[in-house]
Amino acid sequence: MRVIVHRGATIPTAEYSSLRVDYTVEAEVPSGKNASDFVSELETTLDASISKQRQAYDRNDVLIVPSDLEKLPWKKYERGPGEWIRAETAGAEGLLAKLQASNGLWQNSNYVYKLSKSKSSGRLFIKRFRSNQTPVNIAKPVREGDS
Repeated sequence: MRVIVHRGATIPTAEYSSLRVDYTVEAEVPSGKNASDFVSELETTLDASISKQRQAYDRNDVLIVPSDLEKLPWKKYERGPGEWIRAETAGAEGLLAKLQASNGLWQNSNYVYKLSKSKSSGRLFIKRFRSNQTPVNIAKPVREGDS
């Protein structure tokens, strides 16, 4: 017998921001095991994973997984180093929350990330530069109208 277990939660990450976390497991019930008990075990495991996510945000410490950042649809600048995405890009919620909690600037071992705002449209963007290619002006704090 095959079972599918789904668990999900919406986790507040910052003011006016949240992250949707969904886990789905499809598994064969081991022979000799009660299907109901097996489903309960899977639910408990998924609930624990969601709880870990909640705890990270409850501490105001946004969990950022570098491999998840690499999956985002980064666009290279036509001129100069760096890449960008729109702040509302699916999958960038955690990074956006981290930037909002860090005055618009955050760095991991590979990249420096900066939150910026288009002067013309008011839209938010996330820029990133390799740590060894960071433009001199990247360290300026985010201000209204920054781009």
